[in-house]
Amino acid sequence: MTHRIGTILGRVRRKLQTMNQSLAVEDPDLLDAANEIQDEILLKADIERKFDIALVGDQETYPLADESTFELLNTIVSWEGCTEFVPNSELNQYRKATADYPYWLTIFGQELHIAPIPTGAWVASDNPIIQFWGRQKKTIVPIDEQTDPELPDIFDNALVEGICKQFDLVFLAAYIEARDEAITTYANKKLGIQPPTCEW
Repeated sequence: MTHRIGTILGRVRRKLQTMNQSLAVEDPDLLDAANEIQDEILLKADIERKFDIALVGDQETYPLADESTFELLNTIVSWEGCTEFVPNSELNQYRKATADYPYWLTIFGQELHIAPIPTGAWVASDNPIIQFWGRQKKTIVPIDEQTDPELPDIFDNALVEGICKQFDLVFLAAYIEARDEAITTYANKKLGIQPPTCEW
């Protein structure tokens, strides 16, 4: 188990045992609850993330999270030259174009399509990357023993209280308070607002 998720689940076990000595919850149940709470928080919080796609020579499509999971805000390419998004219906007319690097991008379903397809030689020399910035609205990679939460660690207290809430509603108020405090702190940090009592 990773250190972060191990710490979170350890805190959950201690809190639950303090409330109910006879309650025994297994790791798979705790991890399911962690994923449910993470999704609840992601719906309320405005979590911005970036991820990179490294282009591969002679490859047109790359997997993406769907729009209900990730709202795309901006795209930055690592190479010089113009790149623009085009409607899905127009991509076919650009597929036959020739160039070392892509000029046109489109998203269809859960895939990024690029045209023209980059050459292997250009990819080997330039190591091209497309960087996506956006708002995460749902879990992309579920939490498990080897995968930490996708939420920033500022949300760990909210995750602990939320997982506990899934097993005992006495934790509901503490969860809402921890979640709202984390969302406010995250938003303030994103905007560069530092409360007088806070050191970052």
